[in-house]
Amino acid sequence: MLQEQPDFKTLEQRIWEATADAARRELRQALEALDGALMARRPVGLRHCGWKRRVLESLIGRIEIRRRRYRETLPTGEVRWRYLLDEALGLPPEVTVSPGLRDRGIAAAVRGPYRQAAAELRRMRPDGRGPSHGAIHRWVCQVGEQRLGQEAVQVAALFEDGVVPPSAGERVEVLFAEADELRVALQRPKRRRRIGELLPQRRARRGEVRLLVCHQGWARRHPGSSEYQLVRKHVHGAVGDADAFWRGAVLSLHGYCALEQVRCTILNGDGAAWIRQGLEYLPHCEFHLDRWHLWQAVKAGASGQPAVQRQVYATLQRGGAWTELEAVLQGAVRRASPSQRDALRGLREYLWANRDGLSDYRQRSLPVARRAEWRGLGAAEANVDKPWAERFTKRGMSWGRGLAPLVRLVSLQQQGTLQAWLDVCRGRPFSPTLREAARTGSRVVTHEEPTAWLQVRLPALAGGQSQLRRTLRALRQPRA
Repeated sequence: MLQEQPDFKTLEQRIWEATADAARRELRQALEALDGALMARRPVGLRHCGWKRRVLESLIGRIEIRRRRYRETLPTGEVRWRYLLDEALGLPPEVTVSPGLRDRGIAAAVRGPYRQAAAELRRMRPDGRGPSHGAIHRWVCQVGEQRLGQEAVQVAALFEDGVVPPSAGERVEVLFAEADELRVALQRPKRRRRIGELLPQRRARRGEVRLLVCHQGWARRHPGSSEYQLVRKHVHGAVGDADAFWRGAVLSLHGYCALEQVRCTILNGDGAAWIRQGLEYLPHCEFHLDRWHLWQAVKAGASGQPAVQRQVYATLQRGGAWTELEAVLQGAVRRASPSQRDALRGLREYLWANRDGLSDYRQRSLPVARRAEWRGLGAAEANVDKPWAERFTKRGMSWGRGLAPLVRLVSLQQQGTLQAWLDVCRGRPFSPTLREAARTGSRVVTHEEPTAWLQVRLPALAGGQSQLRRTLRALRQPRA
């Protein structure tokens, strides 16, 4: 092989293909031997009725298994077909993809578009074939909806029955929470166009993916670094109304820390109604208006009036009272032109609606002592841009049924628990009788002679004497 390949890359590929081909052969032989051992241990009442082929797409390529089929008659008289090998391996019926290949496809779909995930699986497999992007989409919907269903049951138990889920047990005095939303395009129902009809152009429907980024503070990336990173970042994302989002967030935070022991929560946001609703759900919560959105509102409201912008900025920086801030805005309204007054009144309404979050949280009287390592808030924007905006927007993406399941899986990936959930969804484990049957099957495979397939009984050699039987018996005798 080394002499036939032009370069090392091609050599690696050929070795990988040969190794995968040998692994498929060994696995097929082991499974067929295991099927034979299971037949010897089959329960009473099962009747062997032939063989049936099963094709399984795996990480090492396509595996074709020939296993036995059994017929079972139930006490009710109903007849059903059983495959002991499938039951022992925990493989659901009519599933043609191995759990490992499915998990790789879902993990790739969480990182990028479905077509890229399908191409990644094709490059990984030795035969260059793989599932379609539509199949990966179905896997994501199945696994994500299963997670959503489980969390819905846990949320109902928490808020209706008072069943508190097990927490991580870590005590946190101050919890920093930053909320933001990501607007995505939604799919419209398809409509068939009649011949000659011009359909009107419609604006794309928009939906929101709501996000909550929680952390316990800041720490330097390394001792000599001037950059900081969040301590134990925890991300929760969901699609739905505000109540459902915050209930799911509380459930998620119970797995993050001992939520009942939190003495103070700082909730940072742009002042949207759904964000302020989190004050009712998070323990001992203080609202903090996001500085970036605050400065953008000041620039838009006092556009063309840099002196007013500086006055408002200075008042907010030193934590001035609302009366002082309102005096600055009223003076600006009196001096403004008619076209600028509406913008200034809108700015005043925005600041008044979020007046409890105007002062910096480090200047407030909190239940805990202020710490020197506390920094300014605003990490939600950076966390939305990379893993979320890159995955759910751009490239002409629009979403339908698969939005909520994928959002849930991306949240698990950000929390570092995606693989643990995929392991839960892999299906049934091996049956208890599999180990003993596997040992029997391995002994059969290990001690089998290379010419054992020739040691069979031919009906033509049995029975009385005839010219044909004498000839065949003569051919069977070894020659000197």
